[in-house]
Order: sequence, then C-alpha cells, then structure tokens
Amino acid sequence: MATKKVPAPKKPDLDALKKIQIGLEELPDQFQNAFSPWRQLFFNYLKGIAGGLGAITALAIVIPLMLWLLRSFQWVPLAGKVVTEIVNQVEDARKR
Repeated sequence: MATKKVPAPKKPDLDALKKIQIGLEELPDQFQNAFSPWRQLFFNYLKGIAGGLGAITALAIVIPLMLWLLRSFQWVPLAGKVVTEIVNQVEDARKR
C-alpha cells in the first residue's frame, strides 16, 4: 500500500501579513473619514439637488409626451370627452 505524502505546512508570507497589519491599523481613520457628519450632510445635499433636477427634467419630458398622446385619443368613446377637457384645461393654463 502506498503512503500518501502530507504536504508540509506553508510558511506564512510575512509581507502579506505586514500589509494586513498596516491595513487594519489604518481602518479606524478611514472609517472616521467615511462617516463624518459634515461629509454625510454634503453628499446628502448633492443627492437632493441631483434628484430635484432629475425630477424636473423628467417632468419636462413626460408632460409634453402625455399631452401629445392624449390628443391622439380623442376618438375613444368614453374617454374622448374627458381627454379633450383635460387637454383644453392644460392649453388654457398655458395661455395665461
């Protein structure tokens, strides 16, 4: 019967352990910088501005498209009168 060779345990890579140690020592500083209250306030402010501009841009595109589509549905028997009234009210509001 053949005996299996058990691999010898590998020596720890001292360079890799040193890098891990340095990374762990720097972790509290990185954590503090990432979660500072002023930094969070600033980025939340920027997110709010971006969200507001995105909403305004989307509405500027969606509302005219909806009006254009509503004008083409005037032939629908039940919704035709309602759609016509909505389009007329929006156009009257634009003229003011």
